[in-house]
Amino acid sequence: MTALGKATNVKFSKKLNGTHELTFEMPDKYFDSKLGKFVRNEFVDNLFNERKIKLKFQGEWYEFYIKEVSESKNFKSYIKEYTCFDAFIDELARNGYDIVFDTELYNNVEEIGTFSEIILEDSIWEYEPRYNWGDFTEFLEEKLFRIPIEIFGGTVKGHKLNYSTNSTEEIKNVFTKKKRPVEIGDDLARELNCYWDGYSNNKDENGNYKKELPLISNEISDVVTDGFIYVPYSCLDFCYKTTTDENDITLTATEEVQSYIVDDKELSYALAPKTVDPNSLI
Repeated sequence: MTALGKATNVKFSKKLNGTHELTFEMPDKYFDSKLGKFVRNEFVDNLFNERKIKLKFQGEWYEFYIKEVSESKNFKSYIKEYTCFDAFIDELARNGYDIVFDTELYNNVEEIGTFSEIILEDSIWEYEPRYNWGDFTEFLEEKLFRIPIEIFGGTVKGHKLNYSTNSTEEIKNVFTKKKRPVEIGDDLARELNCYWDGYSNNKDENGNYKKELPLISNEISDVVTDGFIYVPYSCLDFCYKTTTDENDITLTATEEVQSYIVDDKELSYALAPKTVDPNSLI
């Protein structure tokens, strides 16, 4: 910008969360050497709070809204200081889209990708699953019950959950630039029609749903452990007995929590891990 009333001290910063901030200064008056006096800066009249502005930086355009305007005295003029934030933050917040998440209303959005597509519908914005590299897995912090692996003979065998896909596509982290294969939990897998068995929308010639990806592997393999199995407390249940004596076959009216004894000393109540249906993970 070559105008006498141009912006100065321009600072454009990129935040770690993917947003941007723009700050700059502009005088409300500047000295015109041809006229020999201070004249009004016409640009200042068009810059105010909530004004949308654009910045071209390294060949790319960025849109902002002015959010803060302050001023300081400088000789015969005032220096206006502007702070701007990304326009998309305001525009996405103003679209008025509202969803009530309630199972009784049957209006829930099943995935974040579908939700984003609905939100951005009829707007200038588009959602691209290929750039959705984030992990939106939900975690629950819970105490764990440790079971020695020696109780099971030193090894435990099981079926591994299948998180891989049959796609050759890759997802690139926009910050680190690292690439990784598409997993079943990525939203790009939905666009590529990669689903676990029973959740596929693809049909064969006879109209039957195709088998896409098995939820668990067919092979049984040793579970890698550090000598213990860790079970969440929510997946533990008491072991019950229905008789008061081992030789008594008479059934009692209520179940009794079973305790175990080692070296003639009663230690605790007996607990057992409950099996979780893998389909509940979907």
